[in-house]
Order: sequence, then structure tokens, then C-alpha cells
Amino acid sequence: MTQSEIVEHILDGIKPEIATPLMAMDLRRVDAMIENAKRIERGILYSQNYQRNVRFTDESNAVRQLDVIVDKLSKLISNNRDQNSSRNTRTFDTNNTRRIDGKPKCFACGRMGHVAKYCQNNSANRQMQAQSNRNDVPRNSSEGNFTTNSVTRVNGESESQKNKRDNKMNICDYIMTPVFIKGKRVNGLVDTGSAVTIMSKEFAVLNNIELLPYSGQELRACNETVLEICAEVKVKIMFTDNENMLNSRLVSAFVVDNFQFPLLIGNDFMRIANAVVDCSKRKVIFESSKFKICPSNGTNDTEVILDNEVNLPIRDNAVTVCDKTSNCASKPSSKMEMTTKIKSNNTRKERKKNASVFNTQKSGYQSNLTTTKESATETINIGTGSVKVNANLSAKQKLELQEVLTKFSDRFAFDNAYIGQCKDMEHKIDFEGLPMK
Repeated sequence: MTQSEIVEHILDGIKPEIATPLMAMDLRRVDAMIENAKRIERGILYSQNYQRNVRFTDESNAVRQLDVIVDKLSKLISNNRDQNSSRNTRTFDTNNTRRIDGKPKCFACGRMGHVAKYCQNNSANRQMQAQSNRNDVPRNSSEGNFTTNSVTRVNGESESQKNKRDNKMNICDYIMTPVFIKGKRVNGLVDTGSAVTIMSKEFAVLNNIELLPYSGQELRACNETVLEICAEVKVKIMFTDNENMLNSRLVSAFVVDNFQFPLLIGNDFMRIANAVVDCSKRKVIFESSKFKICPSNGTNDTEVILDNEVNLPIRDNAVTVCDKTSNCASKPSSKMEMTTKIKSNNTRKERKKNASVFNTQKSGYQSNLTTTKESATETINIGTGSVKVNANLSAKQKLELQEVLTKFSDRFAFDNAYIGQCKDMEHKIDFEGLPMK
């Protein structure tokens, strides 16, 4: 076969998109046809890949958005044109300056009797006031009229008022007082305006104070700020009074989270602790408790006022009235009476306190303060030692008993950390009558 026949045979078997350009070339040799066919095939593949990468965007959406924007601009321009035309158009009697009674009203100063055109508040009318035909003095003269006088009046108090405004408010220092909670010293903030005592949650958790659930009303400050109470505690706050005696009071405190001070002492604790606030010295004085005893001796109703607690008499100051050896035949063998007279510098008018002390032997007389029945006991700490009390007492009774015994702990004798008992006799103090509650 000749070269031309082979070329025609190949053209019949290849793809039409390749055969068409080859026929236009009028090729006679096989090698030239194959080389051109390869080039055409590479060109077709390149064009196909290029069409895949090219993205054809639809311009219809952009045209629609442009039309919408043009419509909005057209409406805005037409509205502005209408407003400008109405503003430039002069209208007559747009504002009715006449009232029902016929009197005109000025829309510049708001007064009755004239209109805004002739108002004296206008700058032109101030400079050139209209005068009457008789050349009289203008009716609204500025001479002697402090409201329209152009001369600046000196305010003598302006400087002092300015200084007061510039000075910052003087904030008083806080009044703090030291108290003891669970043996730890803490400076409590004194707030006589607070009806309750507040404790921070951090301080309560740090000192292992039992947190009780709170179900009362919300607590508000003087500025109506609501304090979120998370718990309630029963805590015994100890303090030193004006006679350097250590006292304590049980109070219910509200626990507030993220509180600025560890303890805020409110009016509830200050009232039961007899606290007096000295604002000049910024200190708190806890006055000692006053006890009032009224003896009923049958002859008079004299009141005996004790400034402090009832103190036991000193043995050297006791005067023996009778003993077992002389003039005691009429008295029981188990009873010995002795009377003491003690001068008290603390009472008013140097009154004397009379007391009768009955010494009772165990063998012949049983004191009213003890019992022969055995009962369940509980040990409580008193000062440097401890004492056993009835376990059936309530929590309040135990706390009151513990406070009284702690107050007189320096008067007891301790044996192996337990309060000792007298071997021969017990003591009973009688004030010739029950104390008044």
C-alpha cells in the first residue's frame, strides 16, 4: 500500500474531532500525519481542562440588586426634593398666635401680649428698642433691672461654693473592735445601723464554724442592695469589758459570700453586750452587766445594787458570830452560821452588802444544790480544767452554765484538771430572799 492509502485508512479509524483538521492539512506521509494527530489530541485535552476550571457566573442576580439600589436612591431623591419645595414655599398664618380670648402669645419667650416678631428677647430688639411718638423713655429699660442688666453681677458665694464642690467628701474611718471567736482574735466592723450581725463565708469556713441553712427573708442594705445569705451560724463572741473581764454572748449571725469584712457587728449583739460607741475616740466600750437584788427582810424594802457579779467574801474579812464552842446550843449540830460585812467601792453612796453564809456539814445536812441520784453526765471545759454536768440539759442551759462557771473559774480549786470538792462541808450563800428577776 502506498503512503496516501495508509493515511486514508488511518483517517477512517480515528476520532472525527481529530480527523477533521488532519483532512484540512492534506497530508501525504504517515509520520507527518501521526505527529499532527498527537498535537491535535493534546490541544483538545487542554481545551477541555480549561473549560472545567473556568466558572461561568450568572449576572442576573447582580443586575436585580443594582436595580433595587437604583429604585431606593430614586425614592430618596424625590422625597428630599418634596421636602425642600415645601420648606421654601411661604405660607401665611401657619402658627395661630391667637388664643380663644384673642390675646397673642409669644412663641419665643412664652409670654402673653405680644408675638415673637416684637419680642424683646430678640437681639435686634435689644439693640434698638422702639419708642413711642412722644419720645418717652422706653418701657423696658435695662437700668435698674437686674434681670436684663448687661453688667455682670459678682456672686460673692460662688468661690466658696466652688471650693465645696471641688473638695472630695471626707469619709469617716471605720470603727473596729477586737473580739474573740473560738479563741481567735478578729477585728469586727461596728455598724450601729445594721439590725443583724454578718459574717463572711470565708471566715466561717476557715474557723470550722457549723453552717446552718437559712430560710428567712432577704436582707437589704440601706441603699436597697440585696445581700445573698448563704447560711446562718450560732456563734459565741467573746469580748473584754471595761473592767478587763472576759465575757461572751451567743448571737445568730448571717453568712454572706464575698463579704468585705470577716465580721460585721450589728445592733443585735451590741444591745445584749451593753456596748457603747465612742465616736470621738473611734472605739467601743463594753460595760459590765448590772445585777439588781431586792432582799425581803421584813423590816424595809431597801434595794441592794451590785455593780458586778456577786463575789465570795474574803476569809480574813469574815466575822464569826458563833461557833461550836460557845452559845450554839440552840442551833443544830450540823449547822454553823457566820455573817460578813464587806465594803464595796463600786456601789453608789458606799453602801454595805450584808450576806449570811451557812456552812453545812455533809454528815448532818444535805445541801439543796446536790442530789444523791446518779445521772448521766457530760464533761465541759471550764477555764484550765473541766467539770461534769448533767447530760440532759439543753444546749442553751449548758452554754449558760459554762459561761457562769468560766466567769468564776479563778475561784475554784482543780485536782487533776477536774474541779475539786470540799471534803468536810459545802457552802450555801443566802441573801435573805430570792433575787428579783
